[in-house]
Amino acid sequence: MPRTASPGNPKSSLSGFVNPQSGNPHAPQTNFANMPSARVTLPKSLVYDKTFSKVLWSAGLVASKSEGQRIINNNGAYVGSRPGVKKNEPGGGMPDDLTFTPIKTWNASKTQEFIIDGDLLILKLGKWKMKLVSIVSDEKFKELGLTAPGWDEVVGKGKEEPSP
Repeated sequence: MPRTASPGNPKSSLSGFVNPQSGNPHAPQTNFANMPSARVTLPKSLVYDKTFSKVLWSAGLVASKSEGQRIINNNGAYVGSRPGVKKNEPGGGMPDDLTFTPIKTWNASKTQEFIIDGDLLILKLGKWKMKLVSIVSDEKFKELGLTAPGWDEVVGKGKEEPSP
């Protein structure tokens, strides 16, 4: 690859490499220094009893719930799971073993079956796009000052009108 002077981090071993972004001169260059985080925190109300298309959207993996559903329908979305490990069952696989299960159009209640240790969900689109979703209580999410797609709807539902 050709090298050019880069205004980026001069200490980086990759700072001088040019990435033409597959021929698109207007696409932003992505590297290890500016790539989006693979970790995201979501409140329970945006994960538990929600369809995977909505969880993918809330986690920032897709631009809309319908895009998430299209990817699921085309077998492009996966969820990390520990094979053979069921709640309250001894044995069954290594505790650190992880496989990716293709997401199907499941009932919303199936989502929590893939949550690891009650607070982790691993989502993957295609081969490389992945998010580690940390699940916290709604109160903690609000306390941290975080937001996510769909959070405004949850907050709006939580507001009750004063009774007369």
